[in-house]
Amino acid sequence: MNEINLLYVLLDSVTITLMVLLAIRLVSISTNPRLIFLFVWMSLGIICSVIASRDDFGLLIHEAYRIDLGALHPVFNLIRNSVSGAFMLACHVVFRDGRKLPRTLLFAWILQSFLEEPITWILGTDWNPVLELLLYEATPAVLQTTFLGIALYWIISNRDDDLIPARQSARWLVVIVFCAQAVLSLLVERIAFGFVWVPLDWQYPVHGLIGLLGIALNGILLFAAFSPNAPLVLGERRQPKDFAEASTQIAQDDADTGKILFSLQDEHIYRTPGLSVRGLADHLAIPEYRLRNLVHEQLGFRNFNALLHHYRVAEVCASLEDPKQNTTPVLTLALSAGYQSINPFNRAFREIHGMTPTEYRRLKQKVVES
Repeated sequence: MNEINLLYVLLDSVTITLMVLLAIRLVSISTNPRLIFLFVWMSLGIICSVIASRDDFGLLIHEAYRIDLGALHPVFNLIRNSVSGAFMLACHVVFRDGRKLPRTLLFAWILQSFLEEPITWILGTDWNPVLELLLYEATPAVLQTTFLGIALYWIISNRDDDLIPARQSARWLVVIVFCAQAVLSLLVERIAFGFVWVPLDWQYPVHGLIGLLGIALNGILLFAAFSPNAPLVLGERRQPKDFAEASTQIAQDDADTGKILFSLQDEHIYRTPGLSVRGLADHLAIPEYRLRNLVHEQLGFRNFNALLHHYRVAEVCASLEDPKQNTTPVLTLALSAGYQSINPFNRAFREIHGMTPTEYRRLKQKVVES
């Protein structure tokens, strides 16, 4: 029996060590303050989960190996249960390439964190059991599951448009490592233990098995974090180059890059609805892997959609600034630039200029009139 308890202590110690090393490594290669905060928070959350579990399963652990957090337990519980939301936000920073985070998701994360502990201090726990279960357990669990689903969608949805090979591979690694751990911890330890009857004697051994799997997965992630390509995955979004000034020199330096610029600036191939990386590669007779590398390294884009939005929005802006096209509907301009509907155009325009196309047109008209 003593050997089993020592084994659990060893597993917990290894998990904490891995999370500290992983946090240090990720912080050292990231230049984004938000990402650094989220990495530290997620690592702290997993460490809090390890420590708090020794309080949660106190009845199943030998007295010598228990940890009684006392009044600090709610704080540890709040931090560990906010990891799913922090993971979602980190995925947005890394894989959404500068797109604005919907405020509703940030509010949902704050709400989920609030429901974990602070609300119990305000309302207490001595009232309707059904409402308590719904408010304190069911709603936060649903929100956590939703956060994981959204993060999974962001990771997978635009993988083919990713122009950085290292980041393409990292998507699947992140899915396997983080989602596997989060799903197991959420579905098994929170939902199964909380809403489904599971024999008490089984709960801590199951927790130990999940911890063992977590050690293996985090070990893989730590190894990948020391890869030379790791900074490329977490690097900040590069600003597109000034094509008007740089295109001549780029074309002289690399004929293939010159072909890409010619197709964009002279042929206006970006107007082609549904244009993909493969479609552009076929049009230019350039291997797809080389096209991805050139667009990223030479032109400064991390994502193919960002390239298309850059050119399409720039064309629409020129039309919006043209007094002769004051009566042309915005939808017509967007469709002419290659968009297939108005919503993707409006989102891209706001992300680039921070205002709607109509507001942009009105602002430019005022400047011309003055």
